[in-house]
Parts: sequence; structure tokens; C-alpha cells
Amino acid sequence: MVLRGTGRGSAPTEPRAGTVTALVAKGDQGQRIAVHVDGRAAFDLDAGIVTRGDLRRGCFLSEERQLALLQEDEPYRARQAALGALSRRELSGHDVAVRLRRAGLREPVVEETLRWLGEHGYVDDRRFASAYARERLKAGWGRQRIASELVKHGVDRELLTGDGWTGLVEGEQPQDVDALVALVRRRFRGQVGADPVGAKRRMVGFLARRGHDWETIGKVTRRVLEEAGCADEGAP
Repeated sequence: MVLRGTGRGSAPTEPRAGTVTALVAKGDQGQRIAVHVDGRAAFDLDAGIVTRGDLRRGCFLSEERQLALLQEDEPYRARQAALGALSRRELSGHDVAVRLRRAGLREPVVEETLRWLGEHGYVDDRRFASAYARERLKAGWGRQRIASELVKHGVDRELLTGDGWTGLVEGEQPQDVDALVALVRRRFRGQVGADPVGAKRRMVGFLARRGHDWETIGKVTRRVLEEAGCADEGAP
């Protein structure tokens, strides 16, 4: 195990026995304390661990003691990392877990952090799925594509079928054919008249990647081509 420096992007450093020369509060609320050993920033800890461990200037820290302190601090680091990610955007529990594992945190700590986040309302897969689905519906995605993507984010399939799906998108209607025609027309403006066959192929791919069924795709592409005065050569 290595100790990581206190600055963003600091390179990992090997633990070295030494004397605590400074304890510096970090952030506005001072919840993290940077521990300086022999005049250099070595690592930071939750303020509660510093208090409980009776760390103070002049204390000697062996390598073993430093490693023990870092292990005790791991759940606090995990929470800090998770909350930092969640402050930027809504995430599923699966997404948070992936980030924590990539940060090198142990699996028991990851699992405990997810429980803590859920208990405090910071992570809610239903809330995440609802926001995701509503946003994608407005962007012209089909239900099939949205559900497929949500499964990749670790959302329970039961939330994505029947009453579960209805609850997620209650009050939000999928884009109708008229709206999809307008979207595709804007997207492929200028291409239809110049290359109707190629434009149709690209329109079909555009709608298919968003999870629309073939019936809807056919209606949309036919209308866009007809409006442009181009013949529709067969089904998509």
C-alpha cells in the first residue's frame, strides 16, 4: 500500500517513518487535515481520526502507524470522492462504485459507501433513471435505447418495464412522429436533396441508434423525403 500526496494529482509516495511537523486544516470546514511528516506533506486524514488518534506536532509516526491511519480513513476518503462526483451530476449506484474501484478503494469500503449514500439520499437509482429517461426522451431517443443504456448503468430491469417504466416517465411523452420529423429534418438539412439514398441510410441509422422501432423509422424517413420532393426507395 502507498500513501498519496495531499495535492490534486500528487504522485504516490512510499510511507516513511518520521515526526509530525504540522497539521493543516483543508477546505472551508476543516473536515480534512493534511499531515506533514518531517517538514513535508505526507497524507491527509478525516479530522475525527486526527482527534481520536491524538495526533499532534512532535508525534513520531512509524510506517505501520501511517498505514493503519490511512486504512481507518479509507471510508471517509470514499465518501468524499463519491460526493465530489455526485456534486457534478446524478449518478447510479453502479456508476459510483465503478469510480471508487478505479480509485483503488477496497470492495468492503465501496459497498459500505454505497449503503451510506443510499441511506442519506445521495444515490437513488430510480431518481437517476427517471432523470436520464426524461432527458433522452426529449432528445428524441426511443424507449428501447433508453432502457438498454440504463441497464449498462446498473439500473434494475424491473424499473424499466411495465408500471416501473410508466412511473419513471410519468407526464413525459415520447416524441411523436411530427416531432421526430422536425428533428431529423433539422439534422439532415441539405443532405436529402443532394443525396436522397445516402441521406435515408443515415436517417435510418440515426433513428435506430436512438431505439425507435422500424415502423416509426419508416414513417419519419418517408415524410422527410416526401417533403423534400424525393422518392422513398423502399422500406428502411
